[in-house]
Amino acid sequence: MRRGFTLVEMLVATAVFALGFTSCFALFLAGVRYRTQAEDLTRLSLASGSLINEIAIDSSKHGAGDGSPATYVGNGRADDGPETSLELYPYPATGTWYRVVACTDLAGSNDPASPTLHLTLLVVSFAASSPTLDLAEVARRVGTRQRTVATEAEALLVAQELADRHVAVLVRTVILRRPSWLP
Repeated sequence: MRRGFTLVEMLVATAVFALGFTSCFALFLAGVRYRTQAEDLTRLSLASGSLINEIAIDSSKHGAGDGSPATYVGNGRADDGPETSLELYPYPATGTWYRVVACTDLAGSNDPASPTLHLTLLVVSFAASSPTLDLAEVARRVGTRQRTVATEAEALLVAQELADRHVAVLVRTVILRRPSWLP
């Protein structure tokens, strides 16, 4: 009498091996995806810190009384005035885009004499083939619940959803401008 495995035993062993291999491979792919996502969020967090510092330096040049907080919406610089489009601006890191989606004083108004800016900054990791990108295009390609992006309120909703999906970093911060009474 020969000793060996039956066909049923071999099929069961193959099925158990295939199930284990598939599970391990799925875990490996998930790990790679989460590692990439963590690297993107780290890069976006570092970029947002740098952008906040750049905006703070720019705001200290102008100071309170030189412009309303709404002039910082867009690229974060008061020189250019308020933005009417919802364009995202490229950051020197490849695939990183940003936009100041809202800026008010601490009371929520647009007082030019206020030395404080309550700033909401969106930093997005998004590969784009063109040199320009707007928030509506990002919302369309990512598939956000907010279908239209035409106002600041809609832009804030899209920005929050992108941050919730870990595609972007949404930073709310307070920046102090040079008071108007300083020389």
